[in-house]
Amino acid sequence: MPSYLTTEDVQNYGSDLVDFSQRAAVHALGPHLQQIHEDNAELRRRLAVESRARLDQRVEAAIPDFRNIDTDPRWHRWLLSIDPLSGRIRQTLLNEAIAAADAPRTISFFRKFLSEVGAGGTPSAVYGRAGSSGKPVYTRSQIARLYDQHRRGAYVGREAEWRRQEADIIAAGREGRVLGSVDLSGK
Repeated sequence: MPSYLTTEDVQNYGSDLVDFSQRAAVHALGPHLQQIHEDNAELRRRLAVESRARLDQRVEAAIPDFRNIDTDPRWHRWLLSIDPLSGRIRQTLLNEAIAAADAPRTISFFRKFLSEVGAGGTPSAVYGRAGSSGKPVYTRSQIARLYDQHRRGAYVGREAEWRRQEADIIAAGREGRVLGSVDLSGK
């Protein structure tokens, strides 16, 4: 921090006057500095919230079912294991990626988990299998989220993937693979 006072100033005005001037400046500017500090803290908090929201949007566009995965005990056990490439705990690495708002790294954790769990196919296929068919079971909220993602453009450039996803959702309705669905057959 630069010093604006010189030894010549102290000699000319005396240490008592210099000390008094410094205390008066702190007294006059203190409340303003405190307000700047508080405003800065609030801006940092807002930036963190916005940054996390943008990260979540990017992760959801790539992994529409990531919120369900995040509640899966297998996911949490997997995160507590050691990453073979870095030798570090995966949860620590994921936390660092989230703190840096690094969407590609964050997404890669979900993809790696899905590949190691052996889910194959779409991320929504991880949760629940209909009997021995091995086909995915959907919840109504998962279906709503997938359609919302489609409306928001998450499948732009991936239309074939969306057509497969939508066909499977429709088939799931016919085959009873939608949890919490309403029976419209009248039986």
